[in-house]
Amino acid sequence: MSGSAEKIRILTIIVATVVGSALSGAALAQNTEMPTATRFPAEAAFISCADEASGRRMLTEFHGVRAGSADEMLLERGLNVTGCRRDTGPFRVTQAFDRREASGTRLLFKGRREGRRASPLVGIVNLTEAIALPQTQFIGWLDVYAPGGRLSARSDDKLVFRCPDLAVARRVVAAIPETPDNPLTTFVPPTDRSPFERALAGENCTRTKASFRVIGLHERARVVLPGRSQGENWVALSAEDSDGRAVGLLHDDVRAFYARRAGAP
Repeated sequence: MSGSAEKIRILTIIVATVVGSALSGAALAQNTEMPTATRFPAEAAFISCADEASGRRMLTEFHGVRAGSADEMLLERGLNVTGCRRDTGPFRVTQAFDRREASGTRLLFKGRREGRRASPLVGIVNLTEAIALPQTQFIGWLDVYAPGGRLSARSDDKLVFRCPDLAVARRVVAAIPETPDNPLTTFVPPTDRSPFERALAGENCTRTKASFRVIGLHERARVVLPGRSQGENWVALSAEDSDGRAVGLLHDDVRAFYARRAGAP
């Protein structure tokens, strides 16, 4: 083999090694990336294991391998082999170890049980199913907008309306015309806001600056405003006022998000 051919061969091996390492590193980073939701409610099912080693074996050999009914049969075998068991929340994910795609994203994680059974754990959760739970979405909303379940509307930068009850708040949000997404263009026409404004006035919903305990998250609707405005994202909430009376609230998530970034309480 000539000297130049040998140099080309060595260079090819080096390039392949570097590219392979980069791709492997990228895959590892993706597999260990934290999920968008990290707190899951009592309704969230998962597999708990004694340690990372048994959890990793469960994920790679039994639980993240096949889809459908075949996966269920393999899962039962894996539980017997690894000593892992079926479990339920509430729990929090604190570290992602690995993930597989099979009937949803299966995440091997380190975390903590929450509530009365608070303790460290290692487990596998079907993220696709767990994140879709309404209560998971509610927990995530509380973390951002109402930590500890308490919503304060004192800041002028926040926009919160109090309605006589939840049914009224839901009707007001439902009055907002749907804004369709067009995948062929980035332009989205402004929302006709007049039905929303008429519903606010007709249903006797008034702006408030009080504090509330939020109980549930319900309808959402987006309002696209003209120009460069960030728009509005209205959500209907069930809540209690300071006297314990049930009320319905209308909350603009967009205004609240930017108020929070600005340091508003």
